[in-house]
Amino acid sequence: MQLERVTVVICTLGRPSLLRAIESVADGDCRALAELIVVDNTPGGLGLFMAGFGIPIRIVSGHRVLSIARNIGIAAASTDVVLFTDDDCEPNVDWVLTSAVYMAKAKAVAAAFGRVIPSPRRGTQILDRPIEGVGVAAWAEAGDAYCPAVSSPSWSPGPAGRVTVPWAVVGSSNNLSIRRSALASPRPFRAEFGAGSPALSAEDTEFGYSLMRAGRRVDFCATATVTHNRWLAKQEWERLHDRYAHGNVAVLESLARAGDDTANTLLISYHRFLVSNRIKVHS
Repeated sequence: MQLERVTVVICTLGRPSLLRAIESVADGDCRALAELIVVDNTPGGLGLFMAGFGIPIRIVSGHRVLSIARNIGIAAASTDVVLFTDDDCEPNVDWVLTSAVYMAKAKAVAAAFGRVIPSPRRGTQILDRPIEGVGVAAWAEAGDAYCPAVSSPSWSPGPAGRVTVPWAVVGSSNNLSIRRSALASPRPFRAEFGAGSPALSAEDTEFGYSLMRAGRRVDFCATATVTHNRWLAKQEWERLHDRYAHGNVAVLESLARAGDDTANTLLISYHRFLVSNRIKVHS
C-alpha cells in the first residue's frame, strides 16, 4: 500500500503548550507528513521561530472564530487528508502515521475522530454518561480537577452506527482526520459556531452531524491517540459545560428549525439530559 501523505493543522491562540504540540508531531513517525500548518488566531501574530523542528512548518494568519480558522487551515493544506489537533494536545509518536494509514485503507471515510486520553494525574478516572438516543458523553476526573473532550471506553471502533452528534460516539475535533475530496464544501465548518462565535462552541458538532446526515462515513479511529493537557478547576469546568451546552443546543436547534426531524429528536434528548444534570441551557 502506498503511504498517503497528510497535512497536520493546529489552530492556536498562542498558548505556550503549542510548542509541545509541535514537538510531539516532530518527534514522532513523520514518514507520512507533508507539512504542519499553524493557523495563528492571535491579533499580533505568534512571533515564533519555527526552524529546528526538522519538519516543514508554515504559519498562516487565522481568525478569532475557530470554525473560520479551521477552514483556513483546510484551504492552506497541500494534501487531500488533513489531520487536526489542538494546541493543548500531545499526539502519540505514531499518531500521524496511524491516521494516514487508516485514511489510506478506508477510502470511503470522510472523517475519522481519534482517541483522546487525559494527561496523567494521580487518581485519574475516565467517566462517561449515556444520553438517551444520542450516545455517551465522556470526561476525566482527578480529585477536584476535570479534563474535557476525552474518549469514552464504551465507544466502538469503526463507523458511527447512527446519525447523531460526533462527541457522543466518535469524538471531538482535537483529534480529527478529514478527507477534503469527500466533503460537500471546501469550508465545512460553519462560521456561526465555534469558539469566538455567538454560539461559543460546537463547530465540530455541526460538522460531524452534517456528514452523518448526508450519508458520509464518519469513524472512530481508536488507534490514533492524542493526550489532552487541559485540567480545569470546578468553576472553570462548570463554565465550560455551560459553553458546550449553549453551542450544542444552538446547533441542534438551528437544524431542527430548518426541518431536520433527526436533529429535533436529538435536541429533545439532549435538553432533557442538561435539565436532569442541572446544566445551564441558553436559547
